[in-house]
Amino acid sequence: MSRSTCGPYSDAFRHLKWGFDDDSDLTIYCIETKSCGFDLGAAPWARDDIGSMGEILGLDGSSLSALWDFQRNAIHMLDSSAKTGLIIIEDAEDLPGWEYTFPLRNLLHWHGLSQGCTMVHAGAVGTDNAAAMIVGVGGSGKSTTTIACTNAGLKMAGDDFILVDPSRDPCVYSLYSTAKLGAQSSAWFKGLHGKQTFDIGDDFEKNIFFVDALGAGRMCENLPLRLIVQLEKTGSKQSELVPCGAGEIFRACAANTIGLLPGHRSKTLQLLAQLSRSVSCCTFRIGTDLDDIGRKMAQKLEGMAR
Repeated sequence: MSRSTCGPYSDAFRHLKWGFDDDSDLTIYCIETKSCGFDLGAAPWARDDIGSMGEILGLDGSSLSALWDFQRNAIHMLDSSAKTGLIIIEDAEDLPGWEYTFPLRNLLHWHGLSQGCTMVHAGAVGTDNAAAMIVGVGGSGKSTTTIACTNAGLKMAGDDFILVDPSRDPCVYSLYSTAKLGAQSSAWFKGLHGKQTFDIGDDFEKNIFFVDALGAGRMCENLPLRLIVQLEKTGSKQSELVPCGAGEIFRACAANTIGLLPGHRSKTLQLLAQLSRSVSCCTFRIGTDLDDIGRKMAQKLEGMAR
């Protein structure tokens, strides 16, 4: 299989080294039934078998995870023991626009959990020696802060969803090379003018960019995690980082992640709690001066490098 045969899923991964061989950590097969004339038939599950986000219940304790997307007549499945995933969709044209910005996230989330990692709805920036994970509810300024930090010379591992290993030496892994910015925020970064990647529909309020539009070398595959920051807008010009408790960070991570990723919530919460206790925690009181946001983060991480 070549990159081109992966269709709309491949672009978001184009910054990563990848290939197809017998030593792959995960193999995912994507099938469109319309193009091959296959009738998927009716779903085999009763309503009581399906959770609030479409996850198939009753699979706990097994190596299987599954989700039924009834709106698009699609099935997402993972066998973690076989390191194999499967997505069957009736018509690829039915894929929502946002699926192009963080594709395969359900399978990557489940696979990560099987490896002791968790996907987090967050951004991540840093250097080869220290990185920060940036969390906050929608509209809190995650993407603006992340891009501002890359303008200050920091590398970026993600803007929206990242994979985190909360073990003894925590690490953040990049998944997607996309960045999402509202129209106003996009206008603040002059280098992005005219570089919107695609229109993903009138119901989506943000512009989508591939990070290479910001300049070469900004994306990286992994970073050592030393800090988690939750964002707080102040309206002031200058920004500041102030210490906060691990409990605050855990609540911010959980509130921002659990509602977006189906299944295995107890495992996800366990790993988020472990992560919150593993690294330093701060509230980043962000101001209106974008240069100051990036400068303050860079200074903080420089002092934490080890």
